[in-house]
Amino acid sequence: VGIHLVISATRQNSMRQNLLANLKLQLALYMIEGNEVKSIVGQTKLTITENAGRGLVKLEAPPLFQASFPTRSNGTMEHLEHLEKEMLQMSEYGTYEITSKIPMLPDKISLEEFSNKKSVQNTLESHLFVIGLDDEEAESFAVNKVNQPPLLVTGENNFDISNVIKQFIELESKDLLAKEIIVIDNMKYDFSKYQNDMYIYGNNKTFMETIIQN
Repeated sequence: VGIHLVISATRQNSMRQNLLANLKLQLALYMIEGNEVKSIVGQTKLTITENAGRGLVKLEAPPLFQASFPTRSNGTMEHLEHLEKEMLQMSEYGTYEITSKIPMLPDKISLEEFSNKKSVQNTLESHLFVIGLDDEEAESFAVNKVNQPPLLVTGENNFDISNVIKQFIELESKDLLAKEIIVIDNMKYDFSKYQNDMYIYGNNKTFMETIIQN
């Protein structure tokens, strides 16, 4: 209902027919062009007077309705503040289920924001290897560290590849049961900051051969 009301507030024709077909309940508020109202609710002898919140519902016999805000205010900003407080109170005391947000992958996300996602934290607690976010549900995507073959990290340039690997290392460091994290550096020492007591660090052929043998 809300989606239809927002998009069609000025012109019903702004919505495509295949989208309208999926919206079973449609509302029409006052419009300057009366034919726009009829295109939404169909033929009716009722008319919408120019009153805020007055409208018609698309049913077999369209009824008039009057909508009102749950708060009083003297201006737009005050009105928005009161609405926000009202919604917070409803969220605090309500016993209903809140509809999940439509999952959307963000254009950018920091490592901190990514790590704080509930699904990512749950995955880390399960001791799985977090790769990123699923492109459909925008939730944690991970693989089993035990039986997973080596992962190949590719990118347009060395900087991007190194950055992704660093993020993998940082995420893996959050798994408290990860007893050993081995970092094999390249000749440019891109991962030299991991040369500390938290990691098993090396950067030459001998070190690599020793790790493989053990």
